[in-house]
Amino acid sequence: MGATAAEGESAAPREVDLLFDSTASRLRYGNSAEVRFIVDGKRIEGGTAYKMGGEAMRQVNEKLRLAIPASRFLEVLGGRDVEMQIGETEVTLRQEDLQRLRDFATCAGLRDTQ
Repeated sequence: MGATAAEGESAAPREVDLLFDSTASRLRYGNSAEVRFIVDGKRIEGGTAYKMGGEAMRQVNEKLRLAIPASRFLEVLGGRDVEMQIGETEVTLRQEDLQRLRDFATCAGLRDTQ
């Protein structure tokens, strides 16, 4: 996970990079996968996560990078019940996962300390 601001700016980052790792016996995502969030029943488009790196010999290691606007990332973090879809994969984020993401957002200057 990372956050980026324009060079030389001390303001809060405009974008957050989310990195996803998948290890499986077969390719799941190809060169890209659409990412969606379901936040308290509301669908939020995350964007397209793109492939990074290569493949291992006996198993497929996929790395995807999603660059999401900071405002959309904060919208996702504002939810109580958050699901995420990466391609065909669906994941429900646990409260402790959301809290870690909220802590990251605070450290990155995306939100006020609570």
